[in-house]
Parts: sequence; structure tokens; C-alpha cells
Amino acid sequence: VNSGMRVPSDGIVVRGQTEIDESLLTGESVPVVKQVGSTVTGGTLNISHTIQMRATAVNEASTLSRIVRLVREAQSNKPQLQEIADRVASRFVPFVVLAAAVVFIAWIVAGATGHINSKWLASKQSMGNHSDEMDEQKPMSYGIFALLNAVSVLVIACPCALGLAAPTAIMVGTGLAARFGILVKGGGATMEAASRIDVVAFDKTGTLTIGKPAVTDSYQTESMPGEFNTWLNACVYELESQSSHPLATAMCTYIRENRPDAVSAPHELLEHTELPGRGMHGTVQMPEEYAQALGWPAVTRARLLVGKDSWVKEEGCRMEVPTETRIRWADSGLTSVTVALAQESADTGCALSSFALTDQVRPEARDVVAKLRKRGIDVWMISGDHPAAANAIAQQLGITNVMAGVLPEQKSETVRMLQQRGVGQETEA
Repeated sequence: VNSGMRVPSDGIVVRGQTEIDESLLTGESVPVVKQVGSTVTGGTLNISHTIQMRATAVNEASTLSRIVRLVREAQSNKPQLQEIADRVASRFVPFVVLAAAVVFIAWIVAGATGHINSKWLASKQSMGNHSDEMDEQKPMSYGIFALLNAVSVLVIACPCALGLAAPTAIMVGTGLAARFGILVKGGGATMEAASRIDVVAFDKTGTLTIGKPAVTDSYQTESMPGEFNTWLNACVYELESQSSHPLATAMCTYIRENRPDAVSAPHELLEHTELPGRGMHGTVQMPEEYAQALGWPAVTRARLLVGKDSWVKEEGCRMEVPTETRIRWADSGLTSVTVALAQESADTGCALSSFALTDQVRPEARDVVAKLRKRGIDVWMISGDHPAAANAIAQQLGITNVMAGVLPEQKSETVRMLQQRGVGQETEA
């Protein structure tokens, strides 16, 4: 599976290491690192390196097929109201047909014995005609008169609307829900029960948030001379533009919009490599002025590291980013990406810049949460993210009930736990 391709089926990685975008299934915007032995799901996107995999589930056994089957089952299951309507219709239709036949026979007998007023026949015949033509029309035969009355009974009493309304509403409702990424398990029965909901549990990424990270804060060193920060941002912009990682895309967007001078600033990127789960590694031509300011007078080329704090520290770089800044970002649930320069011949370097990123809250999310709370519905957020990140988003939306660090396979158990606890018991986890 090459970079940029979608995984063809569920399987296991047998060679290589990469990052997979699983937002199609989980809604998580940050790609997941996959290595030998990791499971991959059909339909997800490989955004980093080429891997080899062994298929373990194809066709009807795949995850996507199970999702499609879930939608079909949701549309086929009947709510209680529709079952009642079907039972009523099964007994009511024969009764209506019988009643129409009785009406037809009764009016035939009445007409044959002369008990139908001729004015009634004339009025039926003249319906829809102009008044000046009424006198010219012959009275309707009592057979046609009886047939019209029988048809009227069928049209008025037929339960077609009762029998068709519920399944039509279910088909339209589940179809529209699927378009918006909502899968209804249980079909019409679940949709009918939704009117009695008193607790709503939201996932965070891709549901309450847009699912695309953006830079919200940054730090740049002030100890370097001249236009060092502009040069460094130019190197970072070119290096990150070589990656399709969502964090790299967000950083490029931020530099392009907030530091436009860096996009065209002179610099020279010699090599670049993407390391899944760590970041981007490149080699840059080092200007003499900046090399001397760093205490590397003989250095002409340096390694440029853009990635996780832990990886930068492993490479021997000292952190120039203030500790209070990093603590504030961590407490706010922000993801930090550190920029460092290191010597090629030694494991020494320094982190001179850093970016703080987070997922963006959907514009309509706050209003939705407020309306649910106004209706007396308890709102919970269940997320697999770090508690700090989950609580930061919850605070913005006014959600007080938060469960963070919940694995995907544990979320159904968490919902069942909320159902067992009942309403009105609010806790934060």
C-alpha cells in the first residue's frame, strides 16, 4: 500500500512503518502510527510510507461492510408504532373492503326498488358542470351512483397513509442521518425511542470539533541575531510542506497566513525524511552568522528537527522553550510541535521554536449543547484523548461531564454504564 493510497481491506502490517488516517471510522484527526503487527482497516488512508500488509477480512467480513449492513438493518427494523399500524391495517383493510361492498349492494337494492331520490342522481351527475348545463344532463344511473358511494368509502377509510407513513419516515430519516455520519442501530425502534432521551453522550474529535488541527499559539527565541526567526520559519515551511500529516499542514497554513515573509525568505533545504510517530528530519545549509551565534563556528550544515518534544530531547537538544509556556500548553490540552537545530557530527542541539496546536471546535457545537441542556438533557463527552485536551474542549462548550482516555472498544461499555446509573448523577472522570 503506497503513500496516498487507501487500504484495500482489513489486515495486518507485515513490513514497513507508516501513519494511517483513520478519521473515516473514528473521527480522530491525528494519524495513527502503524508498524509490523499493527492492524489496519479497509478504507483508511496511508499518508506516510509504503507498507506491505496481509488481508485478514474481505468483502462481507470487513469493517466497512459491517457498517453498511448496520445501516440496512436500521432501515429494515420496525418501530413499535409501525408494528401497531401494520396489525391494524391487516385487520382494517378487509373490513373496509367489506363495508364498501355492503354500501354498493345497499345502493343497488335501493335503486332497483326506486328508493333513490332522482335529485340525488341529478346532483351527482352535475358535479363539476356549469349551472346552465344542469338541466340538459340526464340523471345518473343508480348503478353508477352506488359504485361512486362504494369508492368513496374505500378512499376515505383506507389505511394506506397509516401503513406507508412510518416506513417512509424511517427510510428518509436513516438515509439523511447516514449522510451526516450518524448510524442508527435498531432502525425505527431506536428513532422512536429517541423522543425519550434524557442523556446525550458525544465523542469529541470530528463530532464536537472539526477534526482538523490548527495552530493557536507559538514561541520563537529572542536570543538569535538578525532575521534568524524568518530564516528558521522558511526552513520549517519547506520541510513541513513535504509531509501530508495534518499537523504539518496546519503549521504550513499558520506560517503562510501569519508570517508571510518566511515563505519567500532565502534558505536551502538539502535533505528531508519523515519519521512516523516522531516528526520531520531535514538537513539545511547553515548561514555563518547563525552558526556562530549558536557556538558552532565550523558548522556549515545542520540537522533540522520538527516534531515531538520527546524525540527532540532524545536527539540531544536542549529545550529553549520556557518551561512555563510548555506547562501552560499541556494544561490547556494543546499539542506542541518543537523546532530544533542540531549538529550533524554530534548529538547536540537546541530547540529554538515551538508551535501549539489543537482541534477546532465546530461553530454550531456550543449552540447544540446549550439547547440540549435547556431541554433538561444531560450532556456528556466521551473521548479517547488525554484528559487535559478533552477538558479544554469541554470547558469551551460548557460540558461538565467528561470521560477521557476511553478506548474505542470501551465506549459502548461506557454508554451502558450511563444507562444503568440513570439520570441526574453527574460526575467528571
